[in-house]
Amino acid sequence: MHRLQPVILAVLISAFAGRTGAMQIPVMAPLTTRLAREIKHKEPSWRYTAGWCTCPPLVSGQLSHDVGSWERKDREGNRELLDMDIYKISTAEEASEWIRRFGRGDFGKGCEVEKYQLGDEAYLLKCPRRFKSILYYNKSNFIVAVTGDSQSFDDSQSTQ
Repeated sequence: MHRLQPVILAVLISAFAGRTGAMQIPVMAPLTTRLAREIKHKEPSWRYTAGWCTCPPLVSGQLSHDVGSWERKDREGNRELLDMDIYKISTAEEASEWIRRFGRGDFGKGCEVEKYQLGDEAYLLKCPRRFKSILYYNKSNFIVAVTGDSQSFDDSQSTQ
């Protein structure tokens, strides 16, 4: 297994973790696109691909869903992949209720689920499949999922 770069993880998982108050998602500038510009500046080897999802809503109060992927080759030539989903939910309560389901064991079957210190509440799932690590967290009325093909999320990022 290879280790995901701390810089890209810091940018991705701290996107909302330290912010407070209401945030607006601009219609023409998805949040993942803005994050991609910052990552490209700090880690130019990562290639960003904007996504579009016609998935059913995560929760009934979902207002938007932004999708982005980052890919690159590591020093050994292995492909590293990260996906990010940002959901804007109508209320912070609904976002919190959804994320709490991991703590109750309602979600994450087949994965090792552990509490993670990030945002309002977070859970790290380590799974035996393609996306080996999935970090879910919420901040205010946002739910963020960062998935990676490595089980090596850098624990130093949890303090962001």
